[in-house]
Amino acid sequence: MVEIDELYRESKVFAMPSLFEGTGLSALDALNHHCNILITNRGGVDNYFDENAYFVEPTS
Repeated sequence: MVEIDELYRESKVFAMPSLFEGTGLSALDALNHHCNILITNRGGVDNYFDENAYFVEPTS
């Protein structure tokens, strides 16, 4: 798990393009490491991220 934590710390952006996404736990983990989040607006992720993420259409 240390390797993943290090990658998050070194990253500025976490992009999660997905047509079908549930909670987006990996994106929540990235947010916990202060990454900027770019995620598709599907699957209810807007309930978790609000203004803490940039939302895009999955087919854009």
